Amino acid sequence: MNLNQLRYFSDAVKYRSISKAAEENFITQSAFSSSIIKLEEELMCQLLVRTNKGVFPTEIGEKVFYKIQEILNHMDEIKLMTNQVELSIDLCISGLPSLVDTLLTDTILDIEVNGHNIKVDVMTDETSNIVRAISSGRADMGLIFSDADYNFPKMQYEYLFSSHYVLFVGKSNSYFTKSQITMAEALRLKHIGYKSEYIKDDNYLTHLTRNYGSPKISLTVDNNESMRRIISDGDYAAFFPYFLCQGDPYISCCKIKALEIKDVVLPIDVGCIYSQKYTKKNKIEAFIAI
Repeated sequence: MNLNQLRYFSDAVKYRSISKAAEENFITQSAFSSSIIKLEEELMCQLLVRTNKGVFPTEIGEKVFYKIQEILNHMDEIKLMTNQVELSIDLCISGLPSLVDTLLTDTILDIEVNGHNIKVDVMTDETSNIVRAISSGRADMGLIFSDADYNFPKMQYEYLFSSHYVLFVGKSNSYFTKSQITMAEALRLKHIGYKSEYIKDDNYLTHLTRNYGSPKISLTVDNNESMRRIISDGDYAAFFPYFLCQGDPYISCCKIKALEIKDVVLPIDVGCIYSQKYTKKNKIEAFIAI
């Protein structure tokens, strides 16, 4: 395998389209598709599901995608290091709690390890408030979930990676011994909601699940730690992004189980947004690269 194959597969997942990804890489669709097929043959597994509506990563394809992102991120870091430019970043970032706890924290630590100067003010909130903070200039950039139906007028959107929702349940839940659950079964459980989930139309999870119904919200909180602690000790459930499973202490200690939704895919595109009006573009682009 080579870097081009890895980038092509990454872009196919990113754009959900072979033709669009090939266009972005300035090669023919047949050559682009052939490169990914050769990668699948070399790895001896199917990475993409090809449909009339586009392409989507298989379960193993999604895991490979995450690993490829690590490789590509390291390549970006090497470029920054070899340019020998001292990076000085001061930003105000507003993000969803799950992204602040994982993606943002890891990025800040990587910047500090590499000896760059950084000063970051962090706010956690839901998407509608993040957009308002950026529009008003109170935040420089935001970390959000999106999909093809979401658009952000007068803002620059930068795709980062894709994932999907799973259902978190605790040991007291009757589904704890299972590995999968149907959407109908999931919605019948007692749920914990984050702020306006399943209430406001502009909330991403509300938007994503509205065609299947709404769960019974027994409790509403404003942070992920409280949600996971209550789930681990009680008979509650909540949808969480799959990428949170990696390194989660509640899951590694077997206090929480992440169940795949077997009959429905709840996709997530993770990206960042920033205003063209108030932007610190160079610093934001350097931050995104890392």
